[in-house]
Amino acid sequence: NIRSAIAASTGALGAIGTTHILPAVGFGAAGIKAGSIAAGVQASLYGAAVPAGSVFATLQSWGMTGALA
Repeated sequence: NIRSAIAASTGALGAIGTTHILPAVGFGAAGIKAGSIAAGVQASLYGAAVPAGSVFATLQSWGMTGALA
């Protein structure tokens, strides 16, 4: 079934993203890693005030929880 295949591949991509890609760019379980790409983006775009619901906030949440919400 194509829907099952799509759901399975989406889940696999999500798992790869939260376990490998997000930490690689600086979105970690303890927050944004100092000196990372994520830290640079946060410093240049937001500073300490990341807007709730923004893409950056969502990526930060996923990086800290390891889950796609």
